[in-house]
Amino acid sequence: MLNIIRFNNLPHSKGNVCKTYFVPTISTQKNITVAELWIGGGMEWNWKFRWRRNLFVWESEILQNLTVLLEGVELGEGQDEWRWRSGEDGLFSVKSCYKVLEGLWLVDGEVNRGDEVVFGYLWKCRALSKVLVFVWTTLLNQIPTRVNLAVRGVLGHGSSTNCVLCGVGEESVIHLFLHCDKVQRVWQMLMGWLDVNYIIPHNLFVHLDCWTLEVTPKKLKHGFWMIWKTRNDAIFNNGIFEVGEVVGNIKVLSWIWSLNRLKIGFCLYYEWCWNPRSCLARLH
Repeated sequence: MLNIIRFNNLPHSKGNVCKTYFVPTISTQKNITVAELWIGGGMEWNWKFRWRRNLFVWESEILQNLTVLLEGVELGEGQDEWRWRSGEDGLFSVKSCYKVLEGLWLVDGEVNRGDEVVFGYLWKCRALSKVLVFVWTTLLNQIPTRVNLAVRGVLGHGSSTNCVLCGVGEESVIHLFLHCDKVQRVWQMLMGWLDVNYIIPHNLFVHLDCWTLEVTPKKLKHGFWMIWKTRNDAIFNNGIFEVGEVVGNIKVLSWIWSLNRLKIGFCLYYEWCWNPRSCLARLH
């Protein structure tokens, strides 16, 4: 949604060649300079943003946060330069950016110590990056389930928010990955395959935490990914969510990824299906 371009040398940059810091795809000012956004005279100066449509609530919140960040900024005639205010010596690093974003999130009180632990081992998992990012956005309740699309005003008036798979409960993140009857059967079959005793928990953080023992976390992420892919196939391609087929696809996918990521070329597929723990034990 957001394209962060430039905002150089604040608070002393005139910005003759600087691009805007906050440039969503809906902006009509994508090539404007920072100085051109600063409108007014005397004591009455304001930042003026223009959009091709009305902002959604969550977009308005981002803009509000930006205006708070810009309070007290004065544009001068200094030389433009790149500068990252939250890094050492004004230099940008992914680590410093992550800490800033993490700090903003933690301020809202949305995470506890147990949830932090889940995020900690999430990024240490050897699953593909796209899958880890997907699980991360799922934990943050940011994926486009029908409930989330309705909240964002994307679904048309009168559109159903019922679960695509079971057609009963509303398709929230919690329902789709935990409480949907069909998805629960997927988890139960996977638990039987992995010989794990397990009760469906009340939220996704506990769900992930319950699967941290031994070999199970990697397969859980495969499960999240395959459930979402099959759900999308049901919507866009009239596909059918067959529990046995989904479980089989998870086994195949986890075996292929294990071969590529963990280099266990001596494990055949039938061995993987029969006893994945034994296959992974050969790595030690």
